[in-house]
Amino acid sequence: MIRSFCIVTLAIAAALAPSSALAQETTFTAPRFEGLEQQQQTLEQNRLDSLEKSRRDAQTAFPNPNRTEADKAVRALDIQRDIDSLRLKVGMDRAAVQRDRTISEATLPNRRISRASILVVTNPEAYALPRAPKGQYYARIEGRFVLVDAASELVVQVLPATPSDPASDVPAGPRLPLMPPVPVAPPGN
Repeated sequence: MIRSFCIVTLAIAAALAPSSALAQETTFTAPRFEGLEQQQQTLEQNRLDSLEKSRRDAQTAFPNPNRTEADKAVRALDIQRDIDSLRLKVGMDRAAVQRDRTISEATLPNRRISRASILVVTNPEAYALPRAPKGQYYARIEGRFVLVDAASELVVQVLPATPSDPASDVPAGPRLPLMPPVPVAPPGN
């Protein structure tokens, strides 16, 4: 009984809370796990290398009286299809990440950042930024510094990224493309 009363009270309090706190601009940047990204890159590369090894093994397999040339050709085609499918999937994943990042960057000028937002840079000197022009202030959105007009609270300019910018809030970019498969010596060498 008391528990249900507390839940109802909390729900009413949340509904009656001032909307200004909810209207504050916040962006959620998922935490980056570089180790996980590197592990995914390594797994993709290992899969490509193992498929290449299978293809080479199928080409140079020891003579087997039960396997015909047609069986070998079909096996080689299956492996090549797997290699092409892996490269296509990896390429599409990388293109989707890059497309999402490009869209996100293109929408930055249409954002409204309140002066009271947690995204506002309160100490520009700490980031080696020059003093903001009169009537403007700096904010940091999705890893980029932007200038915001104080009157309209709209982003006026997106500053170019520099190597000295902090990288903890930069969204993950596409992983590097896969390298060519590691050449494997034919059996018996």
